[in-house]
Amino acid sequence: MVFYPDNVPRAGRLQQLVDSMANMQTDIKHDAEQMDEKNKQIRPLIEKMLKERSSQSLIKV
Repeated sequence: MVFYPDNVPRAGRLQQLVDSMANMQTDIKHDAEQMDEKNKQIRPLIEKMLKERSSQSLIKV
């Protein structure tokens, strides 16, 4: 490891943090994809309800 060549435990901890951040990024990306999919399913229903009740679309609100 470049940052802590003489401190093995610190280098190990740094690698754990790097791995943890990479996993977190993957989880967040997956969650965002799921939210986008749910939005595709729910948005037409919301638009329909808004039009029925107030003649406005979600974009106007």
